[in-house]
Amino acid sequence: EKLIDTADPCAVVASTKILASFSEGFKKDRMFFELDRNGKLAELVTGSPEKVVAHTTDPDTDVMLILFSSGTTGKMKGAKLSYHSIIRGLEVDCKICDLANRPIGTTSFFYVLPINHIAGFMSVTGAFFCGTELKFLEEITPLRYLEGLKKYQPTHFLTVPAVYDVMEQKAFETIRQKGRIVNWAIRSLFNFSGFMREKTGRTVGKKIFKKIYSQFLGNNIECVVTGASPCKDSTARFFVNMGLQWANYYASTETCIPVCAIWASDKDKYGYSGYTNAIDFVEIRIGDVDSEGIGEIQVKTDIVMNGYFRDPEATAAAFDGEWFRTGDRGYIDNENKLHIVGRIKESIVLRTGKKVSAHDVDEYYQNATDRAYTLACCGIPTDDGCEEIHIFIEKKDLSEQRQDEIKKEIMSLSANAASMYHIADVHFIDTIPLTSVRKIKRFELRKMITDAPKVPVKIECNDIEEKSEDSLCSMIRKYKPEAEITSGSRLVEDIGLDPIALFNIKCDIESRYNLD
Repeated sequence: EKLIDTADPCAVVASTKILASFSEGFKKDRMFFELDRNGKLAELVTGSPEKVVAHTTDPDTDVMLILFSSGTTGKMKGAKLSYHSIIRGLEVDCKICDLANRPIGTTSFFYVLPINHIAGFMSVTGAFFCGTELKFLEEITPLRYLEGLKKYQPTHFLTVPAVYDVMEQKAFETIRQKGRIVNWAIRSLFNFSGFMREKTGRTVGKKIFKKIYSQFLGNNIECVVTGASPCKDSTARFFVNMGLQWANYYASTETCIPVCAIWASDKDKYGYSGYTNAIDFVEIRIGDVDSEGIGEIQVKTDIVMNGYFRDPEATAAAFDGEWFRTGDRGYIDNENKLHIVGRIKESIVLRTGKKVSAHDVDEYYQNATDRAYTLACCGIPTDDGCEEIHIFIEKKDLSEQRQDEIKKEIMSLSANAASMYHIADVHFIDTIPLTSVRKIKRFELRKMITDAPKVPVKIECNDIEEKSEDSLCSMIRKYKPEAEITSGSRLVEDIGLDPIALFNIKCDIESRYNLD
C-alpha cells in the first residue's frame, strides 16, 4: 500500500492473492485489475475509469518503468528508467554473459530473481531480447532452486552471491566427507584447472568436474552470473576453476545495467569489478579522492535514470553535474580496473580523520573470530563530530555469561588491532537487519543506539512459545522487520517474503540447527 501511495498509478494489475490483501477502503477510487480472471488476461474488478484515468501531472513519455527500492538507507525512491536506457543496457548485457549472436533455441535461462529488482527485470527482458528460452517456476522456494535447475537444465543462471556461496560450501563439504586422499586429489585437480585457465584460457575443469557442478546446476550449464552485492573471490574461483563461464555485474537501479562488469570472456576474474573502459558509452571517474587515492565512484552515461519520481531534492543530490554519484567508494588502478572498497554512507570517519569501510571492519572481526558469530558494525556519531565503531552480534541462543565472554574476546582483539579497527562497544541483538540481497541495513543498527532508549522491535508470535519457533521469527525479521507473524502465517502470501529472502532463511536454518 505504501508503494502504491508513493507511485500514484492510474491502475494496478495484480494477482488474486495480492488484491485480497488490500482493504476495501484502500481500493476505493483506485482502479484494480485482476490477473487471469474469467479467461481474460486481466479484468477490471474495482474502480471507475472516469475517476482515475487522467493524465499524470508530471508526464515523462521517455520513461519505460519506475523501479522503487528502499535500499540500505531506508527511504523509498523510484528511479525512472527510459526505453533508451533499457534497450542499450540489454545490448551490452547480452554480450557480457555470452548470450549475444547465439542461434535461437541454443540457450536457456532459469529465472529466480524478483521482477521488481533491476537485475530481475533486465534478466527477463534480456532473455526476450536475445531469443533465449526463459524458464520459470510458478512458486519459487529455496527447496525448489535445485529442483528447477535439474529439471530445466539451463545454459545460463543468475542469482545473488549468497546462493553461490552456499553451493561452494556444500560442494566442498561433500568432498571433505570422501576422505583425505580423495579430498587432496580433487583440490589438486581444482588448482591445476585454475592454473591452466589462467595461463592458457583452456577450461579443462568443465570435463573434470562435470559430475560435481551438474549436481546443483544441471548438465547443460555454461555461464553463471551474479551481482547485486559483493562476491567473495573464493566463490568466483570455485566456479571458474570448474571450467564454467563467470560474469559479475557492478551496477545500480539508477544506472540501469551495466556500469562495469567481469565479462564471461574476461580472462582475469578476481580482485576487481571490471575494466572502466570496456563499455564505450559509460565513463567512470573517482571523485573527492582522499590521500590514499580512494574516492566516490561516479558515472556519466546516457543510460542513467531520468531522476527520482517526484523527488527533485533526491535527484539533485544524486548528481554532480552530469555525473551520477553511486555512493560507493573505490579506485581505478593503472590497468583501468575498478576496485570497490565500500559504501560512502557506510564509511566510518574516525577521530584521526581517516575513513574505514564498515565492510572491512566486519571482515576483520569475522576472520579474527573464525566467523563464529554473525556480526556487523556501524559508525556511531560522537560529540566531536566524528564516529566510533560499534559491533552488533546476533545473540541467538547465547547465555548472558557467554555474551560477556564474547564481548571480552572482541574488546581484547580490538585492543591489539590497528587503530582503524578499535571498537567502542559491543551489542547483542536478535538479528542483523538485511535487505533481500543480504546487504546490511546499517542505518537500522545506528538507530538502535542513536534513538535509545528505543529497543529493537520484537515480533510477537501469538501462539508460539517454543524456542525453535521464536528463533524462526527472528530469522524472518531480518528480511521483514515490520512483519506480523502468527502460528498460521504463510511465508509468501501473508508475510510477503521473496525467493531470495526464502533462500536466505533456509540457509540460516541450516546453519542454526546443523541441518542439510
